[in-house]
Amino acid sequence: MNLGELLASHENLASVLDSLTDAIIAHDAKRRITVFNRAAERLTGLKRDEVLGRDCHDILQGGFCGSRCAFCTNCLPTFDLEAFPMVVDDSAGESHQVETTVVPVKNDDGEVVGIVAAARDVTE
Repeated sequence: MNLGELLASHENLASVLDSLTDAIIAHDAKRRITVFNRAAERLTGLKRDEVLGRDCHDILQGGFCGSRCAFCTNCLPTFDLEAFPMVVDDSAGESHQVETTVVPVKNDDGEVVGIVAAARDVTE
């Protein structure tokens, strides 16, 4: 794959993720945010450029896993998928009830290298 094809595929993926209504947030094993789609921007009130590369706990209090964060200890997640409700406060201080699903991202050797979280705002 040449550079043009790589960039095009990255732009296509970003476009697909931005078209989703669920907030999609991913981070690496050091909790640095690598993916933050438009729905995540709407949910948090933060812009992608403000959060990419930053620790998720600096962006969202307690991260988007709440007290379930496996990356807060030295051991990486051992679950395949975890779903739970939580509250996310946006940058304006408004609280949102969300249903969150967290899935570990593994490399070709099966090692956990990060996570992807999907959050659906269910605030009434």
